[in-house]
Amino acid sequence: MDSKGIPSFSVVIPSYNQRDLLRRCLASVVRFAPPNTEVIVVDDASTDGSSLMVATEFPQADLISLPTNRGFCVAANAGWRAARGEIVELLNNDAEVSKGWAIPSLESFSDRRTAAVAPLVRRLPFRNRIDSAGDQIDFVGIARKRWEGASIGQSEPIPHEVFSASASSAFYRRSALEQVGGFPEHYGSYFDDVDLGYRLRLAGWKAIFQPRSTVYHWVSQSHKHTRRATQHRVSRNSEHLFWTNVPSKHLLWKGAFRLAYLLALLAYKGLKGEFGAWFAGKVSLLVEIPFLARNRSWAQQLRPRLLAD
Repeated sequence: MDSKGIPSFSVVIPSYNQRDLLRRCLASVVRFAPPNTEVIVVDDASTDGSSLMVATEFPQADLISLPTNRGFCVAANAGWRAARGEIVELLNNDAEVSKGWAIPSLESFSDRRTAAVAPLVRRLPFRNRIDSAGDQIDFVGIARKRWEGASIGQSEPIPHEVFSASASSAFYRRSALEQVGGFPEHYGSYFDDVDLGYRLRLAGWKAIFQPRSTVYHWVSQSHKHTRRATQHRVSRNSEHLFWTNVPSKHLLWKGAFRLAYLLALLAYKGLKGEFGAWFAGKVSLLVEIPFLARNRSWAQQLRPRLLAD
C-alpha cells in the first residue's frame, strides 16, 4: 500500500505464442502502468520465440517459462503465485491497456469484501463495441459475458456488483485467490473465470464492475472458437461449472431445468448438424463423475453466499 492508499500491484500475462500481440500488450502495460507495477509474463511453452522477445525487448518484465504447454489456468496460477502485489491483474496476451486504466480498479479494493474487479473491455480493432463488463450466469447455469456486443454508450457508467470478472483482464485480491485455490487447472481454459467467481462468492467475497477502467481486447486471438477441440472444451467445462458449484439445496430443481435445457439444445444442434464436438464434450463428462463429485464436495464447504445477478 502506497502513501495514497493504492495497494501494491502486479500485472500477470499468461501467454502462448501470439508474439506480435504480446509485444503490443507489453508495450501498452509498460507505457501506462502506475509506478512500481510488477509485470510478469508466464510463457506457456511457446514455439514462436515469445520468450526471447520478452527477454530482449522488455527486460523490466519478469519472465516465467513453463517447460510444457499446460493451458491458461496453469499459467495464470503460476503467475499470481509468483506475484508480490496485493492486487494482481490477469491480462490476456491479446489485450491492451489504456492510460489510467488501473487506478479506478485498484481504488475499488478499498472495500475489504471485494475480491475481483472487472474493467470495461472494448473489442479491437474498432473499439466501439463492448467485449465484456464482467460475467453473468442464469438460473440454469448458462454463463456469458455481460453486455457482449453492445455499443459503447449503452452501458451503465456506474460501478456495481457483478457475478464475476472475465479473466481476459480481471483484477483480483491475491489473498482471496489463495483462500479459494485460484483457477481450476482441470478446465484448461473457458469458464474457468466463472468457476473462480462462483467459489469466491461462496466464500463470502464479491466482484465489482468498474467502467472507469478500460481495456481493449483482440477477441478470440488467443483461442480460436471455431476449432473442434475448443468447442469440446467449452461444452465439457460448462457442465463442470454447473454441477460442481450449484448449492446442494438448489441442485434438484436447478438440475432438472438444466437437463431439460440440454435435451432441447441437443435436438436443436441435431437438426442443424452441429452436435458433434458439443455432444462429445458432454459425454466425456461421464467418465469424470468421481472427479467432479470430489470437486463439488470441496466447493460446498465454502460459506454459501449466492446473489441474484
